[in-house]
Amino acid sequence: MDDQITQQQLFDEIRRAREQKKTPNLSKKVLRHLDLSGQDLLGVRLQQADLQGGNLQGANLQGVDLRDARLQDARLQQADLRGADLRGANLQGANLQGANLTGANLQKANLTGVNLTGANLERADLQKAVLNEAVLENVNMTGANLAGLDLTGLNLATVRLRGANLSAANLSGVQLPGFDLSGANLQGVNLEGANLQGASLEQADLTKTGSFFSSQTSRLRGVNLSGANLQAARLAEADLSQAVLSGANLDRADLPEAQMASADLSTASLAGANLSTANLAGAVLQGARLPTATLSEATLTQADLTGADLGGAVLAGANLTEADLQGAVLLQADLSRADLSRANLPAANLAGASLQQVNLTGANLQAANLFGADLSEAAIGEANFQAADLRAACLKTARGDAQTRWPDDFDPTLVRGLEM
Repeated sequence: MDDQITQQQLFDEIRRAREQKKTPNLSKKVLRHLDLSGQDLLGVRLQQADLQGGNLQGANLQGVDLRDARLQDARLQQADLRGADLRGANLQGANLQGANLTGANLQKANLTGVNLTGANLERADLQKAVLNEAVLENVNMTGANLAGLDLTGLNLATVRLRGANLSAANLSGVQLPGFDLSGANLQGVNLEGANLQGASLEQADLTKTGSFFSSQTSRLRGVNLSGANLQAARLAEADLSQAVLSGANLDRADLPEAQMASADLSTASLAGANLSTANLAGAVLQGARLPTATLSEATLTQADLTGADLGGAVLAGANLTEADLQGAVLLQADLSRADLSRANLPAANLAGASLQQVNLTGANLQAANLFGADLSEAAIGEANFQAADLRAACLKTARGDAQTRWPDDFDPTLVRGLEM
């Protein structure tokens, strides 16, 4: 590092370089505590320069090379740092209130204790940056790259992160009710125990991250997403066990192989959602809307689906053992090959449903509507059909037994092909 240079020496060097149509190069120069407020430093090379304690308020630092620069305690309020290269720079304790860092590269930068109130970091790259104790009030980080960062302990309540890259970031326990993460990349994110009540995650990507060699599943265990907007969100293989999603909007969400055991999805909307092979064992789906949803091969053992709307849903091969579907709407749903043994379906609407090869052993279908349902090859031993509507239902090759209970006005011996 060279000796300290004066403000005049700095201006003279910049002027000479520009007269010769060269890039001013002040790399490794000691520029401590200089007053450069409002100065035009466009394109100047300040790589590894020592600018500690300097006054750069309102300075034009567009595209400036500040790699590995020392900017501790520097005053950079309202500075223009658009497209600046700050990789590895030390900005600890610096004041960047209202600064414009659009598209700036801050990879591996030290931003400990930095004041970024009102700053614009749209599309900025902060991979591997350190943000401990940073002040982020009203910061614009739309489309910014925050992949892999530990953001726990930071106040993100007023930060704009729409469309940001937060893949593999640690957001466990954050309190962000009503937050907007629409279109954000949340692959492999850790949101365990976070509060995102009423948040918007529309079209957000919460699938697992990684490569051929390694991967990381998005962790949302116990997260509070009640009333959140997750329309068309990608949540394949995400861990949402014990998550609170009551009243959430998950229409058209992609949730194949998602882990949602014991999750609360009461009154949630999952119209057209893909939940194939998802684990919803013990989940609460009271009053949930799942019309045309795909739940093929899903696990719903002991799930609470009372009053749920599953009209036109695909539940082929799903495991619904001991599930509670009292009053559920399964109009024209596909339940072929599903396991509904010991399931509770009183007053359920299964009109026109496909129940081919379904296992209804010991199921309760009292007063259920099975008008026009196809129960061919179904296992119905010990099932209770008392007061059920079996008009136009197909029971060909269905297999009942002496414990199968029928409506009072129904004579099973008159049904061709019914095996008893």
